[in-house]
Amino acid sequence: MGDVSSHLSTIKFKRYKHLIYGGDVTRWVDRKFPACPLCRKPSLWEWGNQNSRIYFRCPNCMGIISVSGWIVRGWTSPLPYAMSRKVAKIESVGNNSGLQNLVGQEYPIEDVQEWASKENGKQSDQKTTK
Repeated sequence: MGDVSSHLSTIKFKRYKHLIYGGDVTRWVDRKFPACPLCRKPSLWEWGNQNSRIYFRCPNCMGIISVSGWIVRGWTSPLPYAMSRKVAKIESVGNNSGLQNLVGQEYPIEDVQEWASKENGKQSDQKTTK
């Protein structure tokens, strides 16, 4: 996992199950990404937040993706949600070293969701939204 930057090493990842704290985020990621888009395995995502972003780590491959916290918690604040870019940023590819070119890139969430079902590693064919 040599691609993990120092800000990611300070995030405490955990799979939250509590109905009050963390349950909404856990349900969101489980619904949006039932399989990891990097390793394509079913995932019970761990997550942590920093500033206004939520970071999701796959416990299978240790890959990390992040999204704006407003996207996940949009139901509590509709205006920031509507103004948020609906993209996922690839923060780390974990032990998927063949995908290193994706680190730091942002993609529409719908595209990242599709990666988990692609059979031939099409992640590297994606274009960024920057």
